[in-house]
Amino acid sequence: MNDEITKLENCVISLLNDFKAKDIKIINTSKSTALFDKIIIATATSNTHARAIALNTSKLQKTFKYKKIKGHIEGIDNGEWIVIDLNYIIVHIMQTSIRNFYNLEDYWNNITL
Repeated sequence: MNDEITKLENCVISLLNDFKAKDIKIINTSKSTALFDKIIIATATSNTHARAIALNTSKLQKTFKYKKIKGHIEGIDNGEWIVIDLNYIIVHIMQTSIRNFYNLEDYWNNITL
């Protein structure tokens, strides 16, 4: 299972880099929640940029279809904060102001069990 998650993570990171997403962060959540193993957070420069990243990231489900990757997207209409559910990995594509306000990195890095 870990090899598949790593493969999916690498595909997501590669896609984010290809689409020039900024400030990409990976947070391991496997010890904090049983719902998913990783969170990937990236910043988009505009709503259009965020939508393009999100739509292409959600297409990774075809690559991993045998593992029942959802590829479900929330927030695509607004484009300020888009969440893509890839089962094992949750991807957040955020505008700078939204990312700074919610500061998900600090939230997930400071969880105590």
